[in-house]
Amino acid sequence: MSIRGIVDQARKQKSLSYDELGDMCGISGVGIQKIIKGDVKNPSFKNIVSLSVALDLPLDVFMSAYSLDAVMHDDVDRTVGYDEVKRQALQLDAQSQRRLAVDLLNALDLA
Repeated sequence: MSIRGIVDQARKQKSLSYDELGDMCGISGVGIQKIIKGDVKNPSFKNIVSLSVALDLPLDVFMSAYSLDAVMHDDVDRTVGYDEVKRQALQLDAQSQRRLAVDLLNALDLA
């Protein structure tokens, strides 16, 4: 499933409006609509983590879709270096940083 499908399905299951979800993750309601409609094909890493936290979904669900979206849109250069991930992770709020850390540890089987 694509990122847009994941976001829209989870938003509907939680009975959230675009604005409510946006408020939960620091994205405008219009921004949420653009992600769901596919106008934003490459949401930032920060937005993906924020959506993961807001929708209470494991980060790997989004990351699998992120890779799939990259292939589907011929966006070959989607690899993000360590420095860029670190820079973006430092911009996250504390709850999002904790979620990211737990998900990364789980992915590495260290949790």
